[in-house]
Amino acid sequence: MKKTRRNKQWKATPSSERESLPDINLHDLHPDIALADMEAFLQRAKKDGISKVLIIHGKGSHGDGTGTLRRRVRARLNHLEFAFHPADPWQGGDGATVVLLN
Repeated sequence: MKKTRRNKQWKATPSSERESLPDINLHDLHPDIALADMEAFLQRAKKDGISKVLIIHGKGSHGDGTGTLRRRVRARLNHLEFAFHPADPWQGGDGATVVLLN
């Protein structure tokens, strides 16, 4: 299924190909608590043999509006040496991060 947007071609991912990932929602948590919960979640997922998870942190439009939690989550993932990337739009876009565990 092809769609045109501002003269650029992009291909929508059919819903049948969208993969559902285990996730953790860190919204409304203090950043220090959110990071501790995220690390515990990642350890459990890795121990259970899961290869990819979704961290939902939001875009930063609430609270201070600066994306502090998003930045801190991604900084911690860098520190822990996990590969990651922003989620696809249907997964939450820049308000979520996909983490590769293997």
